[in-house]
Amino acid sequence: MHGAPACYDACVLVHALDSGFPETMAFAVDTPSFTRLRAGLREVLERGLTRTLRSLWPDIVPAHDREWKRVRWRLPSDLLLRWCRAVGAAGGRETEEALAEVTAWLHQRPSAVMKPDLWLGLCHCSVEELRPRVEAGSLKNGDTLSDLLVQVAVSLLRQLMDESPLEEDASSPECPIQDVAWVAGLRFKTGEAGRMRAHIEGPTTDAVVIPDGVSFDTVQPESPCDVLAAVRDQVHLWHLLMALVGPYIRSRGPGPFLAPEALGHPIEDPSWCVLPLFEVGRPGAAQHWRWPLLRAWHIPPGEADAVRRRVETARPSRAWHQRFNAKAEPERWRTLVQTRWPHLRERFTDLLAEATHAGRTVVLVEAELGHATVVPVEASGERILV
Repeated sequence: MHGAPACYDACVLVHALDSGFPETMAFAVDTPSFTRLRAGLREVLERGLTRTLRSLWPDIVPAHDREWKRVRWRLPSDLLLRWCRAVGAAGGRETEEALAEVTAWLHQRPSAVMKPDLWLGLCHCSVEELRPRVEAGSLKNGDTLSDLLVQVAVSLLRQLMDESPLEEDASSPECPIQDVAWVAGLRFKTGEAGRMRAHIEGPTTDAVVIPDGVSFDTVQPESPCDVLAAVRDQVHLWHLLMALVGPYIRSRGPGPFLAPEALGHPIEDPSWCVLPLFEVGRPGAAQHWRWPLLRAWHIPPGEADAVRRRVETARPSRAWHQRFNAKAEPERWRTLVQTRWPHLRERFTDLLAEATHAGRTVVLVEAELGHATVVPVEASGERILV
């Protein structure tokens, strides 16, 4: 699925994203709420406090979580029948027999409604790739990768027939954001209380000293990046960002053709006077330690129209596209620019125009074309609420 032009059209923001191939996702969000999120992020970075984030949580997350449970995806049955045929061909007679009931069920209706996680799982199986992977190498216990993909695809397709009603859940869980004031006491073993040195010499020079009384649920962190991971777990910034975007909302970004840093401002302002721990995400840090707490960018409403005019005449960045994607040969690159870029540019400029009109902020995120994040064009379907 990676590298196929179909992957350049539709993404949804769902989780803290796995490693993979970058694509610039874009979403319009409520400006006052985004301003509070950013103020809360600054409070964490500069003082290790979470008061602002805690106050934001009840205002945006409970409603988002309720809607998250109601979202379903509707796909045409003829598309799902094609998937059944592809999976059956890859798995042989036994697989076709296992899917016979699903096939009969799909023939009785024009479309199927499913939970988005099922829809995303089917996309991740990328049944178009099942046949080429028949020749994949063996894994342990004699299984092949293609066999595993077929098994997963069969399991997901059989779940299409599950039409159980929505489970009611009236509970409103408490805000899980924890106190992270302990980060203010962290120091590097190098003795440097200020910026991390520009060049890391070895695994011991960048270790951190954990203050007495601070404990962790998992392994004791040894490096700044370990501590950053612990802070992320405790402040739930991704959940807050998802609540601003909305559940399973499609990206309207320029895809892999324009880098986010060329379009917006980093959410973590480089001018903020952050705690020593968070220097690892700053421009002065060694390149491989440049790991902000929240890697994202934003375009304020007052700047969206100027960005729109720039994008209308922008040339796609081949260097950005090939930063992590498979190298595109000249003919392939020309095809992508001619067939995909005009659509993605129009989609993105429309979003910028709407943000200008509505006074909304555009948030840019590097999407990873990995599990639970990519939706092929033909499988984009229709988002509905139940």
